[in-house]
Amino acid sequence: MKRKITITILLFFGLICLPYVIWPFIKGHVDTENHENRTLSESPLQGAETLGKLTETTENFVNDHLPFRNQLIKLNGVVNYSIFKTSTSEDVSIGKDGWLFFTAKGDGDPLGYYRGEYLLPEEQLQQMADNLVTARALLQQFGIEMTAYNDPSVTITEEEDEPGDLVTMLNMYGVIPPGKTYGIDGYSSAKVTKEEWDFGTYFRYSAENADPRKIMFLRDSFGSAMSDIVGSEFASTVMVHREIFTNEMIREEKPDIFVLEAVERKTPDLLMNFVYE
Repeated sequence: MKRKITITILLFFGLICLPYVIWPFIKGHVDTENHENRTLSESPLQGAETLGKLTETTENFVNDHLPFRNQLIKLNGVVNYSIFKTSTSEDVSIGKDGWLFFTAKGDGDPLGYYRGEYLLPEEQLQQMADNLVTARALLQQFGIEMTAYNDPSVTITEEEDEPGDLVTMLNMYGVIPPGKTYGIDGYSSAKVTKEEWDFGTYFRYSAENADPRKIMFLRDSFGSAMSDIVGSEFASTVMVHREIFTNEMIREEKPDIFVLEAVERKTPDLLMNFVYE
């Protein structure tokens, strides 16, 4: 009896150790890319200021660098999606006929905005309007035309179409095959130069045979989707991410047109806080 117990313990221990033994030999042949929108732990000592913190950082490091981590995460996603029809992400909901919905409450609840569940009170709407009118009047004094652009808030993708971020959030990358990819071309004959393209800071374009004016965007992530098109339509285009934007940038760039661009669910916050002085 004792021998059976000993063999069972050794087999169990061996199964636990086996992935760590074979991992160095095969990790170069399997997917080890970071598919998450965060930086994985680099060292157990990083941020370990106390013994309790060391335990926490060590656990985080082991979890982030577990052998076959991506494969296990993907397997969990496939089982939940294909068998139980459930989502492994609280930010993605599974609808009928393979439709996926981005429903992140912490990112402005785009589906709630789409359904009209967030109606702004009159006083807030008035404050937003006052901010826009004041800023527009001030910019006009410097010969700058101002406008606002509102992107639709809902994000939906279908399993037969291009997977995109929602499939990655379900850890189903490479499982749901890519389908149709849509693009726009032929929108300008101008010779376009992409001078700078950094998602978190600036997009800069110059174009020949285009509108001779300079346009400037205060943008969010949706601005990246329209940057090539806008950049081809004006002689000079600069698009600044809202996280680094300051009023001083308008005075430095001296655009002919200034555009406030924001996705629908982020617009109230932008317009309530945008004050040009």
